[in-house]
Amino acid sequence: MEPQQTSDTVAHFDRVALRYGRGPEILRDVSLELPAGSFHFLVGPCGAGKTSLLRLLYLRLLPSRGRVLLFGTDVGRVGRAELAALRRRIGIVFQDFRLLPQLTLLDNVALPMRIAGGDDATIRHDAIRLLERVGLKHLAHATPPALSGGQQQLAAIARAVIARPRLLIADEPTASVDGALAVRLILLFQEMNRLGTTVLIATHNERLADRFPHPRLRLEGGCIHGGITARPGSAPPDSALSSAHQRREAAAEIAL
Repeated sequence: MEPQQTSDTVAHFDRVALRYGRGPEILRDVSLELPAGSFHFLVGPCGAGKTSLLRLLYLRLLPSRGRVLLFGTDVGRVGRAELAALRRRIGIVFQDFRLLPQLTLLDNVALPMRIAGGDDATIRHDAIRLLERVGLKHLAHATPPALSGGQQQLAAIARAVIARPRLLIADEPTASVDGALAVRLILLFQEMNRLGTTVLIATHNERLADRFPHPRLRLEGGCIHGGITARPGSAPPDSALSSAHQRREAAAEIAL
């Protein structure tokens, strides 16, 4: 059944397809919905099209056919200025970190807010607080080449959330870290979700996804198969901290 767009929907795909140039369709007839405040894993083998789907979500690409709506806006019917405004509501964590090697961690984390404009003292304070939250405050003035892959990924998460995005997207964020750090990274994403941020994490590691009670979207061969699935005993897609009261309680418990 086609997902129904509502005012509480962050992202809505309606029979979306994507092809690169004249090649075959990488995605075919993808229909899905991400309710506001939800947390999903996007699972599937390497090469299934997960990264391509994420690129549609963060507006790196536009669909070849079908409709993509973000925050109620049809992205195929707006201009560059409107697309840029939509992008500012999205945080992205890339598999390869994409930290600027010549900048300190503090400046990397602060960069999105400095680009958007604002008081530098406030931006610096927020960046330091986020680095402290992910355990990297002592490395605030180090540059990325001096850090491990896990430390760079933690910094990338801090950078993605400094602007308090409504949608947080992560592409294989645990691929280059060990099991214990992988769990820690997912817990950080859960904290953001408890504050009301919609989260989508792409991973081929279903054993890791099994450890968390979040529904899954399964992508294989460019198609969503079986709709939304979750492991037994997990929460339904839109149940976790969906009410404003629950989010206020979570915000009081977690100072981000």
